[in-house]
Amino acid sequence: MKKDLTSRKWFFAVLTVALFIPPLTETAYQSADTNIVISEVLYNAFVYQYSVVYSLIKITFIGLCLGLQFKKAKVKEIFDYFIGLLMLLTTIGQNYAITPTYGRAAIPGNAILMLVVTAAWILQMFSNQANRIKGNVGKHKYWLVGLALLAFWFPLDTTGSGLKFTLGELFFNESMVTFCMLIPVILVVTILVYDRINLKSLKIISFIGLLFGILNMITWFILTRQLWLMGVMHLPLLLISVYVFIIVNRELGKTTANI
Repeated sequence: MKKDLTSRKWFFAVLTVALFIPPLTETAYQSADTNIVISEVLYNAFVYQYSVVYSLIKITFIGLCLGLQFKKAKVKEIFDYFIGLLMLLTTIGQNYAITPTYGRAAIPGNAILMLVVTAAWILQMFSNQANRIKGNVGKHKYWLVGLALLAFWFPLDTTGSGLKFTLGELFFNESMVTFCMLIPVILVVTILVYDRINLKSLKIISFIGLLFGILNMITWFILTRQLWLMGVMHLPLLLISVYVFIIVNRELGKTTANI
């Protein structure tokens, strides 16, 4: 039987290597300053200059999630396109910036992986596999939903050193225009709510979420320990991605064994 990309180890190796493509900048920089460049891009990213849309995106997301509970095909179609568009805009907006030190700058490695996630989500929109995961999650759904809510809420103050569990943070912050918060939320919605899923798409999305999760653990718990709460905020990304990657591979193994 011919293998597809998600069955080939080299495909995931390429995705891993792509994460480390160095930033592109208008002003030259030393390789030792790569992390500084990335930080400047992420801090000054275009997506953070349009805060007026944060609440609109979050309220729309909540409304569509509530609509999905009624199993309406039209709501699912709208939700699929909404998330696809959100992923695409975030890919562009979060990885390009005009920085004070390096001028125009971009993070191509992150952008490539985010585009792959967007492509995988588009394939997920045309799912034809029954969602057997939903019936096997059991009590795990409680911590999955809890972590997804934490990612959606993102109750971190502007200094990164304190938590703010306020309605303002819940409805008006930037969490849904950041890939690291968006991925765990949509993974949980997909496996717990959708009736039909694409296992191979979810394998790709969860693997890339795992990569970003590990990188953020290193960044916030080792390299920048004074901002360890930011690492806590990225735990949903890591833990949910690991969980989904494991159960998706288990389901794919069952499918292969039955062929």
